[in-house]
Amino acid sequence: MHSTQLRREHIHGMMLGVAIGDSLGQARNGLTSRQALKLFGRQTLRFRFARDVGIYGFNTSQVWMTAQSIVSSGTEIGQFGESLRKRLALFSLSFPTDMKTASRRFGLKSCLSFRKTPQASNSLGNDNATRSILIVLALNNTNLGTRNWIEHSARLTHVHPLVIEGSHLLAGLTNLSITERGAINSPAAAKFLSEMDCSSEYANRLKQMVGYLENDKSAAYVARQFGWGSGTPGEIVPTVVMAIYCFLRHPTDFQKAVSSAIRLGGDVSALGALVGGLSGARLGVRRLPQQLVQQIPDDGYGPAWIDDMAHRLAQWPHGADDLHDAPTLPASPISVLRRNLGKRIRRASHWLTRRPCTLCAGTPLRSKKR
Repeated sequence: MHSTQLRREHIHGMMLGVAIGDSLGQARNGLTSRQALKLFGRQTLRFRFARDVGIYGFNTSQVWMTAQSIVSSGTEIGQFGESLRKRLALFSLSFPTDMKTASRRFGLKSCLSFRKTPQASNSLGNDNATRSILIVLALNNTNLGTRNWIEHSARLTHVHPLVIEGSHLLAGLTNLSITERGAINSPAAAKFLSEMDCSSEYANRLKQMVGYLENDKSAAYVARQFGWGSGTPGEIVPTVVMAIYCFLRHPTDFQKAVSSAIRLGGDVSALGALVGGLSGARLGVRRLPQQLVQQIPDDGYGPAWIDDMAHRLAQWPHGADDLHDAPTLPASPISVLRRNLGKRIRRASHWLTRRPCTLCAGTPLRSKKR
């Protein structure tokens, strides 16, 4: 990215892409690929958790928190981390439905000791994955040391080496996708990532991915080869690997990339958010499916807010005047609380009617013949 306008286009596309991918995965989250196929069939993907309304979760909300923390940091990495820590702490009190254990524990501990950063988790959770994509876009061409910011963001909640490596791999792919002028050579991109400084858990699978991309194998086929045929676990390695594959197989088609991820089953809200973010960053906001963009509700963190934040990040940082006179956009805690409580009520209604996803599917399940 070279111009401010181009920066804004890619940042805006990434933020909306994450929200769309996350929202598409909400109704299917936790289902196996076979269960999701039985409930939803092979129809074109649409928002089903709340019919034709994009209700996203924690994977998207933490992108908003990261964006606010970057803009309010004054280019100081320590201030960025402290701002993000406080935002995660407050978010953990808003009754979130899909905030992972490590991030929830970190947030609650931060609330108990608000001025002290608690110890990060050594888990393999995929909680922080979407943050690294936004950091690369926001810090592009700023000479602020992108790698240090990504590692600082990851280590805030996770200290496991595989989590740190996964964040760097996603950052490397994002940087490659926005700097490549022509069409992306997907097998070459996978080979490039496999040669990055990463452990065998990533490197071996990325090397195998080169052949799968050359032979145009489906994401479902690749998931089976890696042992994730019934669904993508909510861990960093399978999430990062399958997100990379789904994006590289369809680098110019947002809907195909996200659809291939959502249909894998498992933790598809996180996977959909990652693929949506990677694809949105590459394609820009104008090439996203506008019908889905318009269905993101404007409830405090809707399309208008995202547009303003993308503008702020594209302008950041341009010197002392910009840093001191243009603070970050205000938060909307009431909107966050209302969204999280609404999701809890809808999940409870599914459970009480003993029809886990019929409200999301839009058509009743057929009763089994006795």
